[in-house]
Amino acid sequence: MFKKLKILIALTVVMNLLIWNFAVPVNIFIKNAIASGGVTPGYLSDMQGMDIMMASADTVYGIGKFDIFDSSGGTLSSLTVTLMDVPGNTGFNPNVDLAALSSASTSGMSLWKDNGDGQFNVSSDDQAGTISSWTFDNVENVWRATFSNIGFVYTASENMKVFLAFKAAVISSSTPKGFEAVVETGGMVFLNNTIEPWPSSYDHFFPPVWIGEAGAGGFGAPLLISEIQNRLRLA
Repeated sequence: MFKKLKILIALTVVMNLLIWNFAVPVNIFIKNAIASGGVTPGYLSDMQGMDIMMASADTVYGIGKFDIFDSSGGTLSSLTVTLMDVPGNTGFNPNVDLAALSSASTSGMSLWKDNGDGQFNVSSDDQAGTISSWTFDNVENVWRATFSNIGFVYTASENMKVFLAFKAAVISSSTPKGFEAVVETGGMVFLNNTIEPWPSSYDHFFPPVWIGEAGAGGFGAPLLISEIQNRLRLA
């Protein structure tokens, strides 16, 4: 018992001498647990915590972003996006409320690779060209469309930023329409890299997006005290 304890103490002393006297890094004895790549999503609201309002049919609105990092480099291959009506059922339908899907910048939904300045800009960012039509899921009451053969290539240790954008077809002057964009489990797929399909074990929901004129349905208009009280009761 004591002999084993003396051996253990001796080994500990030797390890300390190696670390302190010969500047041997501690991490050579510890397996590196830091992820070599990953995806960090973000919401592009101009005001922290506020929903995005699409108030013009002539504007392409950046809604979400994905910061992609991979120590070995790789390629973003495909992305499936799911749209769902916001709670309350506003009657949102992407085939009616969003512009037609296409490879043009005027597509109802589009995907863009940042040019390096960190800001979404239709005139300078690179657009993914291939997107499917909307498919309606009668069971879950959602719409899905897929960007395929995206081909956004990034080099080792590069932080690539990708933007998800939408363009409205028509703006309601009375009742706004609302939707949430979701990337379901495994919806973002990569090639030749260390990142597994993302998200790995959950669905990522972006906050609500509204289509309508400022002031329509109460958006952009002063709130009455009764409205505030009602919202507090519902919270």
